Amino acid sequence: RLRLEQALTESDALRAEKEQLEQMRGKIGSAAADSFGPSFTDRVMAGIDAIDPAESEEEQFATSLISLFRPVAAVAAAAVIVLAVWNIKTTGSISLESAFALEQESVEVIWQTPFDELLRDPS
Repeated sequence: RLRLEQALTESDALRAEKEQLEQMRGKIGSAAADSFGPSFTDRVMAGIDAIDPAESEEEQFATSLISLFRPVAAVAAAAVIVLAVWNIKTTGSISLESAFALEQESVEVIWQTPFDELLRDPS
């Protein structure tokens, strides 16, 4: 402390710097008190309460799948409609079978299982 007092009495530059530091300390002290109003903590806590809790990884994965599925579903539905219209135009027949390019099958063929053929005697 004695060396500091001696240096300050000997140097005008050190005295000017000390005065400048004391002025800055005073400005900082008064500015900090003025910058935070009386309801500062209430506003900060309300902001923290408004933040949603962090989602788990599973919730984030499900959310990303849902957001990805919507545009893919819309494009797929449009593609199905375009293909159905194209199939109807090329076949010249307006029916469900022609829209989805299905062959006209009889009820017997549709209900016949592939296991019937496997169970037959190969001889």
